Amino acid sequence: MILQENAEAPVTASRFAVEIDQPRNLLVIRYHGRVETADIEQCATEVRSALWKLQPNFRLLVDLTGLEMMGVSCAPALEKIMELCNDAGVSCVVRAIPDPRCDIGLQIMSRFHYSPDVRTVTCESVDEAKRVLAD
Repeated sequence: MILQENAEAPVTASRFAVEIDQPRNLLVIRYHGRVETADIEQCATEVRSALWKLQPNFRLLVDLTGLEMMGVSCAPALEKIMELCNDAGVSCVVRAIPDPRCDIGLQIMSRFHYSPDVRTVTCESVDEAKRVLAD
């Protein structure tokens, strides 16, 4: 189920999507194309709105399979999203990143913005990520 997509600005809508699956206690964030700081800031706003619908110990899937580029300037807003999720009780973060060289520093940022007990896993595909989440 899609919680929100920014329908007012079609270019931005194609750059990210925030979805929730309440029965599975799962938050999904997908990034597509050339993502800029304003996109991540809007994404953080949508994540904040979605979190109240999830229970503590929810899981997070971050899908970067459609990402072409994300600038370093996006880091503060990404860190904000991590902190929002951490504060709301995320227990597991699974990222789908087809090319590990495209990690964009998420592993390092995770160490500073998630509690030590939050499990983080990087997968090469969404299918692999879904298998990890099913375990």
